[in-house]
Amino acid sequence: MNQLCQPRDKFENEILQQSSHYCRLYTIIYLTLTNLSAMSFFIFSPSKKNNFKLPFKVWIPYSLNSRALYFLTYIHQGLSTILAVCVTSSVETLALVIILQICAQYEMLIYRLNLLPELSKKNYSKLLTYQMESKILKDCVNHHIHIFSIAEKLNELFSFVIFAQYFASMTTLCTVTFQLSKLSSFDSKSWGLISVLLSSLMQIFLYCSVGETIMTKSLAIMEKIYEIKWSMITNRTKRDLIVIMIRASRPVKFMGFKMVIMSIDTFVQSVKMAFSAYNLLKGF
Repeated sequence: MNQLCQPRDKFENEILQQSSHYCRLYTIIYLTLTNLSAMSFFIFSPSKKNNFKLPFKVWIPYSLNSRALYFLTYIHQGLSTILAVCVTSSVETLALVIILQICAQYEMLIYRLNLLPELSKKNYSKLLTYQMESKILKDCVNHHIHIFSIAEKLNELFSFVIFAQYFASMTTLCTVTFQLSKLSSFDSKSWGLISVLLSSLMQIFLYCSVGETIMTKSLAIMEKIYEIKWSMITNRTKRDLIVIMIRASRPVKFMGFKMVIMSIDTFVQSVKMAFSAYNLLKGF
């Protein structure tokens, strides 16, 4: 909501709209998978004595001999699970959405830096050209600093949560894969476990994917400045751009408790570690 982050023309507005589209898409995909995982335990619950047993073992202050009470309890557990899944998914995708918005801000910053060479085409005096370049550069530097501050606050708020979710998903991958190896493909339990496995994989992949994206976008500032037509800007502006390039050489990293860097390499290592743990458990 900062004024520096607001779109100033049609192109910047399109950048934000595209970012919002991906935010909604990722949220819907993750929410759909988690809800399918939750519902699979109710739809494919094994039968016993011509009834579906309750998905969760809980103490209730009444008898389930009554069919009406039984189905009310069953529906209650189902609705509670869906509600819990929706709340959890909303909290988890919040961090992803903010990261995607930060990436959009980097694209807007690159677009504003590319306006510098355009000033020389307007036949201004050298003094006026430098003044206008200095105004654009000052605005871009403040924007760049603001983006870094948002990323740091995001890491402070969500680092422990991401760390916990990352290792929880790792444990889920290992245990679910181990359980699936003991079941046949015709067992109703296997479908529920497969949906849980897909949700865990999607959770880790989304975190690692957006973490990789924000690192790439933050480093792209340096590359895009290098590609600017330096012959069309003043020498003072060139020196200022070099300073921005030096600062941009340190990428923004989305980390879990300052121990796990969210990237595609981390995702590959996670899958390998889960498979190694599965082989270890299988040996016992």
